[in-house]
Amino acid sequence: MSSNNFLSIIAFFIALPALVLAQPQNLDNFFDFENEEGSGDFILGESPNSIRVTGFTATATSNPNIYSSGTRALILGPGQEGSVIFESGVNILQFTAAETTGAGRIEIRDTNGTALHPNGVVDGLPVNIGPDVIAPLQSFVAFSGDINDTSDLDYTDGIGEINVSNVVGLFALDDLGFSSLVGPSNSTVILESVKDNSIYSENDNSNAQGIDLYSGRTQGQMGSGIRRALIKFDLAGGIPGNAVIESVSLTLFANKRGAPTNDNRCRHFPTPS
Repeated sequence: MSSNNFLSIIAFFIALPALVLAQPQNLDNFFDFENEEGSGDFILGESPNSIRVTGFTATATSNPNIYSSGTRALILGPGQEGSVIFESGVNILQFTAAETTGAGRIEIRDTNGTALHPNGVVDGLPVNIGPDVIAPLQSFVAFSGDINDTSDLDYTDGIGEINVSNVVGLFALDDLGFSSLVGPSNSTVILESVKDNSIYSENDNSNAQGIDLYSGRTQGQMGSGIRRALIKFDLAGGIPGNAVIESVSLTLFANKRGAPTNDNRCRHFPTPS
């Protein structure tokens, strides 16, 4: 098979989490910290939806402007840093946050704690999220199911942690809600090939730089030269690790076929580890 302007697309029909817009208290898990106690390093909630809190103190202060509800929150003092680490990957995350001087930095990282998308960074926070104002909501989506969506974080394994730093005054995180990265809702992921090549049976040559791919025998069915087309897809980069693959289709375009014609077969070769 030879192709001009070769097109290779593989479509996966997979089960992904439903994307629901909601307030924190309407998500699957919600903490208002009104009845929570802890300082330094402690666990809140129950498995598999617990959170590990480090650096913060769950307490009350005398400043009502840093609570969006009630009289308690997760608090950091000047120069302190804190993290909220999720036991399971989170798809939708919402909370309120304030810093009494307008400083503070929030980073929303993946489950490995390494990836940091620009959409997951907040520099500078409101000084007042009290009940007398409409508190701005910090809202993040790990992966919407559309690889072309530029509003999410592209964390296919989910959000793993919230990191807070650059605290100058008093920082408060309040009304934390989240939904885990579980489904299903049906979504389609379309992946284009990232590499391709043609290899030849009679020698060590290949055709990685050409515009065409070749598959089959040269000079028809009796020909001695065998051609194989190799196509590589980046599955890990486009499909969530916990997705359930329900079906797969491969689309190719052929611009030439020899005689007699025969069907081509596709085989899967995993990338060596």
